[in-house]
Amino acid sequence: MRLLAFFLDVLVCALAADAVGLALTFVVWRYMPGALAAVPWLWAACGLAAVAAFLLRDRQGGRARKWCSRRIPTTTPAAPPWTD
Repeated sequence: MRLLAFFLDVLVCALAADAVGLALTFVVWRYMPGALAAVPWLWAACGLAAVAAFLLRDRQGGRARKWCSRRIPTTTPAAPPWTD
């Protein structure tokens, strides 16, 4: 079940990035044909945005924040049992 949730999270981020990329490609293709050389850069930016959205989707701190090396607030650890 966790693997399915992982793939659904990736799919949601990828679908949003693909929709934006397709819309921007249409605008460039239709209205700015001189800028067609920028389309690969546009798709690279959309891909990076999808990865960033996937890694930062968990606001409470979890695996995604750990992967980004962001600080995760935790409770204070208990003192070791050998201390008085």
